[in-house]
Amino acid sequence: MRTVDIFHFEKYSNGAFLIGDLCEVNGQERVIDAEYICCNGITEELIAGLEDGWEMCTRRTVDISSLSQKQQQKINKLILWDKAFAG
Repeated sequence: MRTVDIFHFEKYSNGAFLIGDLCEVNGQERVIDAEYICCNGITEELIAGLEDGWEMCTRRTVDISSLSQKQQQKINKLILWDKAFAG
């Protein structure tokens, strides 16, 4: 079983949302998913009670095989790239 730390983040700023996932590979954080939602795609329910500059981040350790195929490919590519250029 190969695990990786995933950081999920959400940030609301200047009328837009940035939502994504970071992966920690050998102590360095890399973006594996990100989505930008501009003001046209934001509903009142989504931003109810949020102030400009609001942000949230959670961390979880997951088995790489439990992630989507796309995320697995990105993470495995990062691990191989990191090994190739290490030290």
